[in-house]
Amino acid sequence: MATATMIEAEKVESQCPRTLPASPRAFRMAARAFLRLPGVDVVWLAVRESREQAAVIRSSEGARSAAAALGLQIEPAVGVGGALLLTGEPWQGQLTRSGTSCLSTEETALLTEEGAKHVMVVPLRSTGLRGE
Repeated sequence: MATATMIEAEKVESQCPRTLPASPRAFRMAARAFLRLPGVDVVWLAVRESREQAAVIRSSEGARSAAAALGLQIEPAVGVGGALLLTGEPWQGQLTRSGTSCLSTEETALLTEEGAKHVMVVPLRSTGLRGE
């Protein structure tokens, strides 16, 4: 029997920018389906892998700033998206010219660039391979 022990570990940030693979077809189809709902102008779809704490925006539809949004990490407890990661509860609100105090800096920049006035954040859940 072989064993391995990690004595000292530290997180090392990559020196080159991280490029995401193309969004899976199912993500693009889901974002387009949400975009067809009445009153919806822009959709961003963030995905959290079962073992990860943060979610990453993997698909965007209707957004002028789609490229800027892709790869954006949503950290738990940071902004509206982060609150959703912790609680699993949907959120909706109206944005003012100064944004809203519950949005993260990244969320505010993304929504301001799109000219958003109303925002809804909805959790979508699926069963993982282990039934989680």
